[in-house]
Amino acid sequence: MKNTIIAILMGVVAFGGAINHDISKANASDFIQWYWHTDQIMARVTSATNVPRYIAAYFLQEGNTPHDVVMAGMLTSDSKDLNIRISSMTEILSMKKINNSWLEVAEALGVDKETCQEYLDRVSDMV
Repeated sequence: MKNTIIAILMGVVAFGGAINHDISKANASDFIQWYWHTDQIMARVTSATNVPRYIAAYFLQEGNTPHDVVMAGMLTSDSKDLNIRISSMTEILSMKKINNSWLEVAEALGVDKETCQEYLDRVSDMV
């Protein structure tokens, strides 16, 4: 009887380990897919805005959508100084709310409607 109980427990432990191994493999696969997808998004944001990858990653990790990060980057594209662009992007992203549009944000920044619409069209194609 004792040997039977030990054999059953060993089987449960071995079976549980096999299940756990499969779950960890699935999680690793999901993580790799997520990482690849995130990396592709950051590459697009970086190429569209000419901001370094780590800055794009920062804004994306803060919860901004790729579309919003690219728009903020395009609206600050006139500035060559990276520090000014980062602070400007932060300010622009804080101006964008759920209840307003990018056209309204651009208008508040003094960007004409046609230029903003051109940016929006380019962003839609990229992201």
